[in-house]
Amino acid sequence: MTAWGATAKPNFDRLSKVQNQATRLITGAMKSTPILELETTTGIQPLDDRRNTKLRRLPRSRGCKTTR
Repeated sequence: MTAWGATAKPNFDRLSKVQNQATRLITGAMKSTPILELETTTGIQPLDDRRNTKLRRLPRSRGCKTTR
């Protein structure tokens, strides 16, 4: 499971904010630049998408034969 898979929403929001700030720092973008545009430009996957992808793969990685 990822480090943020079971985290509370306020903590997840803080992690997202840090990722957004880092993305702006990497690209030199202004704060008004939409995050989705920055993520697309840099190829950085949004944390919620990454979490959901990891959680969907989890049953298979643990040897479960069925997925939800």
